[in-house]
Amino acid sequence: MTNDLKILLPQQQNGKTCGYDSNEESIDEEQVPIYKNSASPYASARSVPSMTSISRTLAMMEQDRFTKARGRAVAPTITANGSSSCEHLTMKAIESDIAAKSRAKSELSSKRAAAATTVSIPNAQDSLEALERNIVAKSNAGASRSSVLRKFSLSRTSPTTQKAARSKKFVATDAQFQKDYIHNYTDAQLDGDLLPILSESNNEAPEPAVQAFVSTKVEYVNDVKIYTAPDESKIRRFHLRRSLVAATILVVIIVAITVPTSIVLLRSKITPSPSSAPSGSPSFSPTSVRTSIIFDFLSPYSDLSEKPQRRAAQWIDKVDPQALDIEAPNFLSRYALAVLYFSFNGPQWHHCFEGDTHCNNNDKVPFLSSGSECDWWGTFCDEDGVVRRLSPPGAGGGNKLDGTLPDEIGLLHQLEELSYPNNRIRGTIPESIGALTALQELRLYNNQLESPFPQNLFNITSLRQLTLRNNYFTGSIPTTIGNLQNIEEVHLSANQLEGNIPTEIGQMTTLQELFIYQNKLNGTIPEELFQLRQLESVALHSNHFEGTVSSQFHELKNLRELYLSKNMFDGSVPEQLGRLENLKILSLIDNNLGGFMPPEICQLRQTADLKTLSSDCGGTYPQVQCKLHACCTECGDT
Repeated sequence: MTNDLKILLPQQQNGKTCGYDSNEESIDEEQVPIYKNSASPYASARSVPSMTSISRTLAMMEQDRFTKARGRAVAPTITANGSSSCEHLTMKAIESDIAAKSRAKSELSSKRAAAATTVSIPNAQDSLEALERNIVAKSNAGASRSSVLRKFSLSRTSPTTQKAARSKKFVATDAQFQKDYIHNYTDAQLDGDLLPILSESNNEAPEPAVQAFVSTKVEYVNDVKIYTAPDESKIRRFHLRRSLVAATILVVIIVAITVPTSIVLLRSKITPSPSSAPSGSPSFSPTSVRTSIIFDFLSPYSDLSEKPQRRAAQWIDKVDPQALDIEAPNFLSRYALAVLYFSFNGPQWHHCFEGDTHCNNNDKVPFLSSGSECDWWGTFCDEDGVVRRLSPPGAGGGNKLDGTLPDEIGLLHQLEELSYPNNRIRGTIPESIGALTALQELRLYNNQLESPFPQNLFNITSLRQLTLRNNYFTGSIPTTIGNLQNIEEVHLSANQLEGNIPTEIGQMTTLQELFIYQNKLNGTIPEELFQLRQLESVALHSNHFEGTVSSQFHELKNLRELYLSKNMFDGSVPEQLGRLENLKILSLIDNNLGGFMPPEICQLRQTADLKTLSSDCGGTYPQVQCKLHACCTECGDT
């Protein structure tokens, strides 16, 4: 309980002034600016009642005492009917009260004088040191040496000359952010161990005085902002971790760049010629050097990431007993044949696969044998050891070649014949086929080849025989087929070709056999076809050709076979066909032809070598009138 100095004021009772009662305005120890120890270095100050108001109150009490001394005061009493009366205050009580208030006034003056003595700072440097010591002591982090202090502007004030204000402004200057923070403290209690110098002003800026510093870390204690510094060791550890992470990332980047570059540079420095004497420093083993040389040499020719090519390169590098150098004249051809073997699944062949002890076919040895590649199954070379033909005996013999024709076939530049029929070769013919500028025969019939036709194929002007029947080619016949100016045989039957016969076919002046039956070709027969005077066999049956049978066929004097059956030809059979003295087969069955078979054609049965003549001459109502056996050898029943 605090020792209050109560100021007695007149109290109204039923409209009468009947005594004194203590009002709510009192002075206790909390209102006196005595500074106590606190957890905060910036405890707030509470305002003190002014001396003028206390003096005025004491004067009123003195006057009242004088009035009562003269006997003017009348003590109220309580009436019998319950009305209130004022409490009688004796003169002695009033005098005691006045004396107590006088003592309180004296004590108040003494405390304010002591406070003023405490507030006054004779030495600004001492206050600054005390302020800094208190900040260091209050810092939770304990980093007094590394704290970055902020500036505070302090101004002096004299409590004896200025009025005690309830609102005081504490001005702080933030040196880091260049911003003024003004904290208002009203009726707050200041700490006794740290006395900031307060300045009272009427909305005026305080005078600048001693500057102090506080740390940059912000904390709040009793609603007061405290600046402290972070732990210096934590900062050092943070920067150390960040430096280690940055260094690790940098090392990873350097390794990722330098290692591949070093490998490339190392390979580029490898030369095929061996050193004259062993070097003193460690190096690759001979096998590694050889592998690098071979793979670097083959890279422009092959995609070594593909399995057949990689296996062939490994075989020629480490397995081949001949151990050819890349400068050997047959190095590429031997490698190309090895790729061909692995591409066609050589280990699964019926015979003459690698290691086959029963391969004795026309003095040939199994593929990948230690001898010359010219002795391998189906491989034929000239006297210089250059591969000229890939033609297994028996037209392939159905040796279960299964796979795709590799690009490396183009490395056999002097190849003249490529014949692998009756197998399971699938996919497309590679564009590298155009590199075989000496190729004369390409026979890949009865396989599973697909479109598109390689454009380079029709640029091989040396080609004489093109046999691709019974595959899965689609689309139309390329117009570039006319570039085959030395072609003699074209066999594209039993595919899924469609469209017209290109007129460029008239440029193939050396053509002797044209077999394009069993497709989906349509339209009429182009007149350019009749310019091919070397034609001996024309097979157009089993398509969708229409129109009339042209009389210009008689211009093909060397024609021996003409197959026009199973189309949609109409009209009559032209008599001019009777001029084809070399004709042996004429098939006109299953069309829309009508009329009589010309006697000129029937005469060929007697005077020439016409062995087969078929037409729609059968049934109850034959379309073509032709006497069986006497003229026609076969009559179709329409």
